[in-house]
Amino acid sequence: MDKNDSCPSENLSNGISNSELDTKTDYCLTNLKILSRINVGDKLCYDTDNNKFLIDEWNYAQPLFRWWAAEGRNSTVKSLEIFINTVFRTIDNIYSNEIGEEGGYENVNNTYYTNVTRSKTVFQEANSTQLLTFINEMRNAIGGISNLKQTYKDDVSTVSSLDIVVEKLNVRVKKIQSILQIQAAPSRE
Repeated sequence: MDKNDSCPSENLSNGISNSELDTKTDYCLTNLKILSRINVGDKLCYDTDNNKFLIDEWNYAQPLFRWWAAEGRNSTVKSLEIFINTVFRTIDNIYSNEIGEEGGYENVNNTYYTNVTRSKTVFQEANSTQLLTFINEMRNAIGGISNLKQTYKDDVSTVSSLDIVVEKLNVRVKKIQSILQIQAAPSRE
């Protein structure tokens, strides 16, 4: 996507346009959904042409194909780490959109969701919905990554790297949950 495609008036406080944020959000959610569908025994590849993960289900030709395509455990872990960082930057952009629209926080770069939210009682519906969607999809992806850990259970290095990815996702889920306030609707008695 070309930066010239967006109008200056639709740029968010964090310097990206709404359309760029939507594109990044779709990219992240699509790949998180793919990760959630990994079964034990499956392996993972990243298709750079389509910017999507591919689940490589077990078959007898799988090892030969992965060798030919230079797809291995190390490239899988590296692709996951890069992707998770992209997910986190996208979430940060959604959060920056929220604090930028509140007023008074336009110059805050990365607070990692601290203190700024204490003065704000309600997130905008669109932002909170996106963040809740990310929480749900990250939790689902953790299940798929756990299945991938079972696939590589005899490789301590790969399992340890995948453990770190899972822990990063868990920490981010907890952090987002701590900033979102879910209030019950008043009763209509």
